[in-house]
Amino acid sequence: INPIFTMTEILRVLKPGATLFLSTPNLKSMDGISNFLYCDIAYSNAADIYTEYEKLDLGHVGHVREYTVKEICMFLERVGFNIEKIIFRGLHLMKNDPRRCLVKLIPRLSPFISVIATARK
Repeated sequence: INPIFTMTEILRVLKPGATLFLSTPNLKSMDGISNFLYCDIAYSNAADIYTEYEKLDLGHVGHVREYTVKEICMFLERVGFNIEKIIFRGLHLMKNDPRRCLVKLIPRLSPFISVIATARK
């Protein structure tokens, strides 16, 4: 629920130089951009906001808000991590789907972002 608290605690318990691997849906994925432009909703892979908060009754919450690469990097750096690498991943399209070619040409349109970061010393 509070990503600042959560990530600060993770940083606190990590040794300096330890590696963090964070993965999240990519709001600026091909599906995210399409959903925003054509459906007027700001998500790429998650369900609607109500459905995600409804999961609190089960003891967890899903992706209530999805992020761009820039937002994730700025957030992690402000918490105290150094960004080492960004990986765009997830291509679950049929081989003959033209979107597959587009994502291969422009990896930033991939559905997921993985960030490798290290705890500052």
